[in-house]
Amino acid sequence: MLSETWRLLQALERSGIMCSRKHKRIQVPGRTPPCVRVCLNDDGKVKAIQDISEDDWPTWTVMEGNKNSFPVVRIQEPLYSLSPEHEAWTKLGYGTNGRRRRPNDQERIDVFANILKSASPQPLSSRTQSLWRRLRDQKAKELADCAETDPKLEPVKRLASCFILAANSPEELIKNVAAEAVARLSQDRLHAIDFVEQLLVGKGPPKENGKLPTMTIQIAFDVEGVEGQCCSLYDHTTRDRLIEVLPQDLSCESDTKNRAKTAFDDLDAFTGNPEDIEKKTFPKVDLPVPSARRTSDRVRRKRFPLASMFSEAHCNTRYGMTDARVFPLAKDRATKLKEALEEITSDSRREKTWQHVASGRFETQGGRKIERPDLLIAYVEDKPDLNVKTAGYFGQGSAVIETQFEVDSSAVCNAFRGIVNEKPYSRLNLFLIRDVSKGQTQIVLAESPPVKEVLEAAERWQRVARENIPPVRIYLPEDRKRKIPVKENAEPSAPYPDQVIRLLSHQWIRDGSVQQAIVGPGLGEVLNLMLRTEGKWKPAAQRLLSLLIQRVSPLLIGLFAAKHAFSHGAREPLDNYPRESRETALRAVAVLGILLDSLDSRKENYMRDAPYQVGQMLALADTLHKDYCMVVRGGQLPNSLIGTSLMRRALDNPVGALADLGERILEYVRWAKVAQISDNWDGNDQRRIAVNEARKKLRQYQDLAEALGQCELPNECNDLMKAQLLLGFLATPPEEN
Repeated sequence: MLSETWRLLQALERSGIMCSRKHKRIQVPGRTPPCVRVCLNDDGKVKAIQDISEDDWPTWTVMEGNKNSFPVVRIQEPLYSLSPEHEAWTKLGYGTNGRRRRPNDQERIDVFANILKSASPQPLSSRTQSLWRRLRDQKAKELADCAETDPKLEPVKRLASCFILAANSPEELIKNVAAEAVARLSQDRLHAIDFVEQLLVGKGPPKENGKLPTMTIQIAFDVEGVEGQCCSLYDHTTRDRLIEVLPQDLSCESDTKNRAKTAFDDLDAFTGNPEDIEKKTFPKVDLPVPSARRTSDRVRRKRFPLASMFSEAHCNTRYGMTDARVFPLAKDRATKLKEALEEITSDSRREKTWQHVASGRFETQGGRKIERPDLLIAYVEDKPDLNVKTAGYFGQGSAVIETQFEVDSSAVCNAFRGIVNEKPYSRLNLFLIRDVSKGQTQIVLAESPPVKEVLEAAERWQRVARENIPPVRIYLPEDRKRKIPVKENAEPSAPYPDQVIRLLSHQWIRDGSVQQAIVGPGLGEVLNLMLRTEGKWKPAAQRLLSLLIQRVSPLLIGLFAAKHAFSHGAREPLDNYPRESRETALRAVAVLGILLDSLDSRKENYMRDAPYQVGQMLALADTLHKDYCMVVRGGQLPNSLIGTSLMRRALDNPVGALADLGERILEYVRWAKVAQISDNWDGNDQRRIAVNEARKKLRQYQDLAEALGQCELPNECNDLMKAQLLLGFLATPPEEN
């Protein structure tokens, strides 16, 4: 990730984009663990406790690792250790089966008060005692030294001195916090009841092995202000001043004592110049890496190091190069790289320079497979502040309207045309970041195609998705959830690149009524196809076509078989094929057009080839069979019409399928030739409509049969032929001459 971020930093500097000042050790506290503000007086006593809202969240804390944080302190052990048989667990709603039925808040508060009166706090573990000592003797002292002569940091200085007094007895401090919190809950002056419960007893009774469930809560220490209220020191002014004066690293002995110093130790790897090289760890970056455990649209961020070679993992020490030593980098440049990456992924730049896109990967949660998206960063090298949805062009999530891509594509293409005219050799830099494990990311794709090539690819992608397919239309019912109206004759439209990934990441079964998540292709493969990457796009097109036929053909055959079986004026069974399934089918047809074009198969040619015409014959056979059943069998249709029943065989052996069709369709052909309309049928009678339609379809069927009689039919189908046969089955038959 260092090389990609270095190019990004250079692009931002050339464009004069100023990044927000960052600090290696100053971070925004995580928002997942519960947090309250605890106000201390000058004697180190707890004077007030307040709830913290999203808008009032602390803007900074000094981090050293994942647990060593100050003045926002992480608590990971409860004050009391209650046995599994303790009555408090029952009163708090915990059952013997591991499930919980929460009582009302007042009942929980009464339990808290009884625990404070009757139970004895457990001694702090040696690890927790060591943590509090470090916070008191190192963190608080360091902040006090930084604020000693700086009037802007007076609240920080006060907090440090108050905390040093309070932390002399951490057990007493935590107990006072708990007592004050319970008192304020009783007075309805505090609402963080889950925080108080975890502080007192943890997240539940001990497990069978005696260990307590893992817990993390946060206390944002503050100092007493006017009338006992907290005088907040977590404003941006204090944070910005600390960024300027706080050292990037704690003073420590050189960590190179076990390694011989070389002439290159003080040379920056990017510039080759002597610099003040980072000796410890690279700064951590807050990235909006999507989490599978969160489904809301709120941007959630995680911290990752610019480069990771963790020194405490013994497997990484084999070559004596761990942490920042794996890549010599100046301290100020490492901080600038962090600033550049956080600037390009700021919330205001979503869809413009970054976006979450499909990865083709899933993880199982609660028996269900949940998609794990990747983070895409995309920007024009000579104009990184381009005000269009550059990153959004490659993906917009799983729920978008079909025509939205054309709108986004038009805006991006217009912007790219201006760039090409101004700077013909400009490039689009894009790289894909994947959250591979806890605390570790990986670059899985890094490309820099010329903007001119991207523009040509975008225009071609949109054009062939519409022009290289026959007329395919289907009815889309109303979607009340997304507030999308009915569409009578919906047609395929160009998909976002990441929609191709989602399309091929599901296997359809049971005639397209059920789908199962399965590992799909990555964005790199789709981009190879889209950008026509030399030596890669043909193999990519062949593989994607094979996947599409394997995974989506059951949906295409099942859905259009249902369409062929309509009673006149009626609609397909919506239960089996809701709007989402139909949109997926239309998307698959558009992708077929793109893939066929990539493999040099054009509509004006393949529509005259035997595989396509075989598909057309099977579709016409379905309609003849349906019309026969409407008139002769009183509207009772079989489970599968004749053409649909032979489609799967035709995909393997078209000659054999046509031979079977010739034997089985004779009865319906004879009927269609002699079928008469009864005078007793009124103008809207379904039988009258069926007879007229059967006569028309019979004429079209006979024309196709004559044309196929002059063709050389294949005994086997490759993927290209299968795609053409599928399109023939899905397409609207041509009008009569």
